[in-house]
Amino acid sequence: MLNFTAIDTETACADRSSLCQIALVRYRDGRIEDSFTSLVNPQMEFCAINSRITGLSCEDVAAAPAFADIAEQVFSFIGSDLLVAHNMPFDSSVLMRTSKRYDKSFYPVYSFCTLLASKGEIDEKKIKNYKLPTVCAYYGIPIEHHHDALADAVAAAEIFKKFAEIYHADSAQDLLYRMRITPGRVEPERVSNCRNGIISVRF
Repeated sequence: MLNFTAIDTETACADRSSLCQIALVRYRDGRIEDSFTSLVNPQMEFCAINSRITGLSCEDVAAAPAFADIAEQVFSFIGSDLLVAHNMPFDSSVLMRTSKRYDKSFYPVYSFCTLLASKGEIDEKKIKNYKLPTVCAYYGIPIEHHHDALADAVAAAEIFKKFAEIYHADSAQDLLYRMRITPGRVEPERVSNCRNGIISVRF
């Protein structure tokens, strides 16, 4: 069965421990089973560029919990699922660095980057770039409110599901094997992205 959890994070500034919004969407058998989303008070200033991208400011998150207050809920929601994101190196490093900042640890999980995979699946002559809205448009996947964490997590999940459809895969592990991709790893002290080539792992 196609079981995984999609993640998206937004930050207040260039510091990757400045998490200001997180969304998690759990899929079971290719369908949404549950979701978790929260604004997060990063306890640091927003920069103008990030505020323009996310539409969020200090005022928007002033009453939101700090990551320390929701960390256990986040980690429990993820469990041991394969984590899926578009530009996983960013999201995984935000999760790792924010967790380290608040001295919170989590169970290591495997990960899959739909951005990296899209570059292997879509000829560069057929697409102007590999940004999330562009890849969604290529596959006919609707996306609203880009840079809202929940919308982006669902969009990344739908791309992952599209790959499963193309490859006739019946599970996340089967999909990675058919695409000849080794999953990345998200750990409390380091992260690594998925890569081309098969190394047998179970998740």
